[in-house]
Amino acid sequence: MQNLIHRWTVLLFSLFMPLGAVGCSAFPFWLRPNRADLPPEAFANTPTLEDVIYVVNANTDRVDQLQTEDATLRVEGMPMPALRLNMAYERPRNFRLRAHLSQFTGRELDLGSNNELFWFWIRRDQQPGIYYARHNEFAVSPARQLVAIEPTRLPETLGLIQFKPDEQHIGPTRRENLLEIRSRIPAPRGDATRVVLLDAKYGWIVEQHYYDPNGQLVLSASASEHRYYRNDAVTMPHHVEIRVSPGQPAQLTLQIDVSRYVFNRLSGERADLWSMPRIEGYPAIDITDPGFRPPAAPVAHAPYQAGTVNAMTPYGGAARPGVMSPDAARQLAPTGPGDASQRMVELPQYRGYR
Repeated sequence: MQNLIHRWTVLLFSLFMPLGAVGCSAFPFWLRPNRADLPPEAFANTPTLEDVIYVVNANTDRVDQLQTEDATLRVEGMPMPALRLNMAYERPRNFRLRAHLSQFTGRELDLGSNNELFWFWIRRDQQPGIYYARHNEFAVSPARQLVAIEPTRLPETLGLIQFKPDEQHIGPTRRENLLEIRSRIPAPRGDATRVVLLDAKYGWIVEQHYYDPNGQLVLSASASEHRYYRNDAVTMPHHVEIRVSPGQPAQLTLQIDVSRYVFNRLSGERADLWSMPRIEGYPAIDITDPGFRPPAAPVAHAPYQAGTVNAMTPYGGAARPGVMSPDAARQLAPTGPGDASQRMVELPQYRGYR
């Protein structure tokens, strides 16, 4: 089963995709954040739990729609050019991510979600297909073990987090210039745990770590290059690094760099934007179908070797400045129901909830 999880993680996020991205230093100077891009300070003193959650939720609540047509995507270890990235989001479940090599080439990746289902398609996959699942069927399906992160969660990794009343939260705990909030998130197959680290002055999200019901770290996201959009009163990161299965042999690291976002005014035809595509030669495959069998897991190679299907390299080297390493992130994991430090408290209704 572990091999299937690893195989499906690669399939979901860019198996055989030609990826690469520019870092902060590659952005033109007029696109780089400056002091004028900083939001008002959120916390003058040590905030309460309610203060922190109000600031985070209020920022997310201002984003009913989000779009960028000027972004790039890279998978660590892939020695190929960058994919140009278009992303769109509309609450609560509409999401679309499409990637291509250049404006003259076709799509290489299409991943999306609407109120009924989510899907993902990779042009160069060894087993061609448009893989999809209906949300209600996926929630109770064994296929949940095959997909480390659903498209509906991707807006969270971009910084659009909601601390919800049906979750349990504890914190904030001070960690130098960061604040930590732990949340227990109800799920059909057992409660998951999310650890969020945010800037102690401005309140923007710096890191997220997700643990499955067994305490296994399954996903980490780190964010930097935050910019404040004064007209929309929204703060968003413009460099996001997503690590799937951190610290494990099949770790997959994605980097997204965004030049600029547009809020609450989508372009493009809505019906097309939120519809699963139909692509000749790629049949629609329901991953919740009892008869579905995922492709066999590839043999891992490290480091990446051209011509193989491996897009995964073991975590190594020093962490990026301000980014928590997988070992450090695992120290945040729940240690068991008997640990008093892991007890969660119900968060009451308060301002900022919708």
